[in-house]
Amino acid sequence: MGKLKCQLIAAALSAVLLSGCGGMPTMGFSNLFQSDVDAAAKTRYANKNAEEALAGAEAAFAKGGEEKLNFYAPEHFGDARDALEKARKLAAKKAEDSDIFAESYRTEKNIEEGIQVKAAVKKHLAEPLRYQEALEKRGAEQIFPKKYADMMDDLSDLIELIEADKPGKIAGDLPSLVTELRALEIKTIKFNALNPGQMVLAQADKLDAEKIAPGLYQKTTVSLQQAEAFIQLNPYEEAKTAELSAAFVFAAKHLLHITEETIALQGVDKKSLVWGILQQEEQLLQIGEAMGHTDVRDLPLAKQAAALASRATDLSAKEKEVKHLNDKLAEAGKVRETLEEKLTGAQDDARSAKVEVAELATQIKARQATTEKDKLASNTRTNELEKQLKQQSANARADALLAGTRINELEKQLKAKSNDGVAANARIRQLEQRLAVSKASADKLQARVSALDDALNSEKDRSSGLTEELADADSAETTVVAAPEDNSKPRMQAPSL
Repeated sequence: MGKLKCQLIAAALSAVLLSGCGGMPTMGFSNLFQSDVDAAAKTRYANKNAEEALAGAEAAFAKGGEEKLNFYAPEHFGDARDALEKARKLAAKKAEDSDIFAESYRTEKNIEEGIQVKAAVKKHLAEPLRYQEALEKRGAEQIFPKKYADMMDDLSDLIELIEADKPGKIAGDLPSLVTELRALEIKTIKFNALNPGQMVLAQADKLDAEKIAPGLYQKTTVSLQQAEAFIQLNPYEEAKTAELSAAFVFAAKHLLHITEETIALQGVDKKSLVWGILQQEEQLLQIGEAMGHTDVRDLPLAKQAAALASRATDLSAKEKEVKHLNDKLAEAGKVRETLEEKLTGAQDDARSAKVEVAELATQIKARQATTEKDKLASNTRTNELEKQLKQQSANARADALLAGTRINELEKQLKAKSNDGVAANARIRQLEQRLAVSKASADKLQARVSALDDALNSEKDRSSGLTEELADADSAETTVVAAPEDNSKPRMQAPSL
């Protein structure tokens, strides 16, 4: 870490020296010449004043803080902080807008590049960053502060290499850092799980528990060893780890209590022993009274304990039975709630069905009224057409009869005047012309009769279709059935409208 920082400082000093000698332009951390910075700042803040530019720099720096660039891109974040501080001082002195623009631009540019560096860091250092986050959550910084600080320094070295655009140089140190981080995480997990029991065991050790209660001491240490071995191989099995931790704490507390009580009894005279036994009986009596048991002090201590244990077993069985009944009752309550919800839903459906039936009945009545009107109008139109057809047919027959009679008369007149050849021929031509006109009129009448006949047939077809629609509407109405209001009522069929 120190070597890398020295290199960066040396590079910065070189840039400063070059800018002071021979009129060389200054370089910022973003590798931009001062003239480039001025031009870029002028473009970025073309429509803004110095106050607005400074506000933009403040917002950019705040975003850098939210992005934790002080960790992911410390050099860029530091340069941004320095540039912002300089911009603030320039603004306070009412300096030229261009100078404030330049420092505001440096602030924003460093934050923008810092965010890019952060993305590269998270890409190349994904695994150590995951361990770092886990260690932070588990409190490793407070539990093992020196070890944690050393590893964070090593991680910072790798971050600086990436920030210096040298990600290829992290390959040599990355595997060993990951191994150390994992080891520290497992150590932290062990501490969190086993330290409560270890503190109790330490108190027992001070009382020389290994000599006073060697069997219990061995049992406690075995419990500790089992927990340690399991966590080492399965550090993320939280449920089993908690179970083994609880077993170890229990064993350590038991050892401590037995050790303390044994020490208290050592060197006690007979009178004190009697008092001790009476104290134990008093404790058992309190337990018995709490469970509703009769006084058992007429029995030896072992039988007193056995009697109370039997009572406790009975109470436990009854408690389980009560719990079972309560569970059944709760289950029945849930079933009842479900049935009530279904009943409410069925009633809602029934009401909705009633509304739909009423609406459908109204539609059917309206359709029937319309169909009846159409049918009546069709019948009226049919009757009118039939009357017209009959009248036209009668007229046509009358005209044809009249034409035939007229022709017969003309033929008789022609024969009567056959002696007058010239006049007769002229009269014949005249009669033929009139006959042709009469025939044309008869043809027109016949065409009119055919048209009326076609119209009559079309109207009959339309009337037949309306009759079928009316029948279909009546059939649909009779099939509408109202839904039941509840499960106890039978379904009722809607009456035919």
